[in-house]
Amino acid sequence: MAVQKEPSCSISMTQASSISLVIMAAGIGSRFGGDKQITPIAPDLATFFEYTLYDAMRSGIRHVVLVIRPEMDDFFREQILKKIPKNLTCDIVHQTFPFSKRKKPWGTGHAILCAQDKIRDYFMTANADDFYGREAIQSLAQYLPTLSPGQKGGACIAYLLKETLSSSGPVSRGICHCDERGDLRGIIENEGAYRQNNGIITNARGAILSPDAPVSMNLLGFTSAFMDKLQQQWELFYVQHASSPSAEFGFPTTIRMCSEDPEWKIKVLLSKSSWIGVTYRDDLSRASDIIHQKIQQETYPQTLWS
Repeated sequence: MAVQKEPSCSISMTQASSISLVIMAAGIGSRFGGDKQITPIAPDLATFFEYTLYDAMRSGIRHVVLVIRPEMDDFFREQILKKIPKNLTCDIVHQTFPFSKRKKPWGTGHAILCAQDKIRDYFMTANADDFYGREAIQSLAQYLPTLSPGQKGGACIAYLLKETLSSSGPVSRGICHCDERGDLRGIIENEGAYRQNNGIITNARGAILSPDAPVSMNLLGFTSAFMDKLQQQWELFYVQHASSPSAEFGFPTTIRMCSEDPEWKIKVLLSKSSWIGVTYRDDLSRASDIIHQKIQQETYPQTLWS
């Protein structure tokens, strides 16, 4: 499996200005027990996605789209948008599910479709409740402008499975499968990934997983051409699952369809950054310790928006 290292080339502000960062913040957070995307990492720290915004700005990105549930609108406008710098354009869109009795969002693929009228020539996606690291965001921002806007291409930032687990319980992880050129051929979801007491990592079916397997944490980037493919897959999905209270439309199916099209090239880039996430509330303590270390190392200021 050929996974490329992050590129080290520089990016101009003009190139980065053509990229929209889409932050998916409409999740329910059932295992966490609340809206973890708006929970500060610690009492004196910002939320996860604010660090993503900060890193994106340092990478030259000047446009962000926040995809949220309608009832979260007041919080984001009053508590977030008033703090961030004015040179970061921020659009808010609502992930709704009309004509349905659902109580949870339709998933990541649908979240991106909700933002399609706002995105520019290129777009990046990120979970609101994950910390990706500045180098990871920079590498994706560097790679996207190497593609022409209408080209069928993109990239997926991958992290090693062993570095994305929780000590508090099992998690779901999408393992990237790529060819010898480093092109993504599919993302296989593994539910119940957990490190056993003997150090072996298994999934919910008991299958042993490689600790060095590259996994996607939804930090991906594409040209706007990806939207057409996503829309086609959504329409097929909705016909089959319109009445389902729990079916989710995510990235993997669309990525698999792209991988079967010889015109599409989606690179897998192995991140040099450390991923930090919170699946369970007990994960907050570890996340807080790591961010405080980064503040002491002066990677981040004590107060992001001063």
